[in-house]
Amino acid sequence: MNDVEVVRVFVNTGARRCVGSRLEILGDGLLLDGWWYVAMRISSESYLVRDEEPPSTCRCLQELPRELDERGLRKLGEAHSRLVALTCTELSIGSAARWTLWATDSASANSAIEDRIIRESELSLQEAPIRGSEIVQDAVEERPWD
Repeated sequence: MNDVEVVRVFVNTGARRCVGSRLEILGDGLLLDGWWYVAMRISSESYLVRDEEPPSTCRCLQELPRELDERGLRKLGEAHSRLVALTCTELSIGSAARWTLWATDSASANSAIEDRIIRESELSLQEAPIRGSEIVQDAVEERPWD
């Protein structure tokens, strides 16, 4: 599959795995050369697009804004601070990366962001091996100093 097709699959199908020559979909991320995140899918109607020069040129990246535009999404501006948590936890990217938010409108973007943050929070809590109350209970039951 060529890289332009990977962009189209990323935007239009919700696929979580697809590989081209330089672009690949990994979960909800679109990566260039296997490590540099180009975009993140928040929902089928909301995307974050990296607003920085990539480490190497790739003409196929010009296809991403076109595909988003054809889906009726528009550039809403710089991503706000709540999205830093998502990019840090899901993509392992620090807060220095700059992103632009694309969606149909601000209300649907905010709704998608809230849903995603809540979903990620719930997953994190479910995956935690020990909850705080269990730690306290264990400490109470195991008082070797008594």
